[in-house]
Amino acid sequence: MKILARLAIVAFSLGICQADVYDIEALYRTILAAPNGAQVPVPMEIDQTVTEAAVRAAQPEQISGVLTLAAKCLDASDAAIRAAGMHLFFDVALLRPDNASLLSPYFERIAPFLSDPNIAMKQSAIGVLSAGFPKPAPQALVFLMAHLNDEQNSDAQFNMISGALLIGSPSDAGVVQKVLAALQRRPDREILTGDMLVALGREKITTDEALQFIRSALSSEKDYIRLTAVEALGKMPRGVRDNFTGDLQRLLANPAESAEVTARVKYVLTHVQ
Repeated sequence: MKILARLAIVAFSLGICQADVYDIEALYRTILAAPNGAQVPVPMEIDQTVTEAAVRAAQPEQISGVLTLAAKCLDASDAAIRAAGMHLFFDVALLRPDNASLLSPYFERIAPFLSDPNIAMKQSAIGVLSAGFPKPAPQALVFLMAHLNDEQNSDAQFNMISGALLIGSPSDAGVVQKVLAALQRRPDREILTGDMLVALGREKITTDEALQFIRSALSSEKDYIRLTAVEALGKMPRGVRDNFTGDLQRLLANPAESAEVTARVKYVLTHVQ
């Protein structure tokens, strides 16, 4: 069976020029038909450019058909088969502008993997639920919110979840408050503060708690935190920045302030529209 599996991989790889969604469908049918304990061909062993081109070019109904097979893989007892199924969901999340409509029927199937002890599976599940154009789907955000305070989240996983929540609900003061409160509870909060400031600036989040978080960061003992807070302000509307004029001028008046922070403050005060 191992030989047959490897032959399937080779045959698929040789068809690079002709590869399409039907090749992916054939691959997943082969995976699902493999007896227990057999070494199965998995997408990660195939030239990724083949899969990506096929996923991008396929019609929505074709992708939907293959996702039904990938969903069956998620129920397998074999970890490699589950990983193969998640791999396709992640590819669709990453490559398709219509990812939300394609993936939403499977959110409940994906959500349990937010607690998976396997780092790759957990992060892929976060990636799938975080996908959406122009922002994550409301149902997906519910699942992500439920895991915001998971103590097993790595710093990267926390950033992925909190980032998706802020993108999905930038003006929801309740969501922003929960995200910032979750950050404060983490033992690595000092490390993550810079990433949070970047997210607040990128999404132009102006809730009271978000602005207080930025104002507090302007007084940080760490140069890079003060710099990142100033940069976050530079992305805010002028009316918001005007309320921080005094804070920024205090940074300028400090003779011990770093040259980098001083330069950025001057830019925000005089050049940013």
